[in-house]
Amino acid sequence: MSDDRSYLYGDALFETVRVDDKGGAVALAHHVARFVRSANALAYPDHCMHAGVAALGALQHAEPGIYRVTVS
Repeated sequence: MSDDRSYLYGDALFETVRVDDKGGAVALAHHVARFVRSANALAYPDHCMHAGVAALGALQHAEPGIYRVTVS
């Protein structure tokens, strides 16, 4: 049986972030803080929360666009 929360409970945690043409994720600190609060509220395992935070941080060097980071 899977231990994936989206499979077991129908939930997933995500943040949608815009990266501007200067290569910066807009309001990244806000997105990371909200992601961590949500992960804690949903009792996500630490390794999932850390993976999501790392993926959000990597957006600082991404091409301009809209990105969705999802953890389940």
